[in-house]
Amino acid sequence: MRVLDTSALIEVMHGTDKGKLVMDKLENEQAAMTSLNVFEIFRNLKPAETAVFRNLLSGINILDFDSAAALESVRIEKELANTGEKIGILDVLIAGICKKHSSTLITADRDFAKIKGLKTVVLQ
Repeated sequence: MRVLDTSALIEVMHGTDKGKLVMDKLENEQAAMTSLNVFEIFRNLKPAETAVFRNLLSGINILDFDSAAALESVRIEKELANTGEKIGILDVLIAGICKKHSSTLITADRDFAKIKGLKTVVLQ
């Protein structure tokens, strides 16, 4: 399964060239996103964009943040602290969900590369 990060989802929503690249990167695999990506996107949506995003949500699997993802996120955060690396807390939580599901994250955010063992496809 491939999980679309907020940055990738925005590109898809707006139909950009990067959005088309995201669709190519799915390679006929099931697409998913996390409940945290839903939060990130909805908190910044303009009213006119809400319908577009709701339509996108109808065809994608949503992975929730549960206790197993929480424990994985704590492990990631401690590992980053030990190496002196920092990333945003929502990114740590999204990574925890992805690692719990052994999923590949498609993103334009290079911070995810700091997380050992997280499979990513970084859009350029």
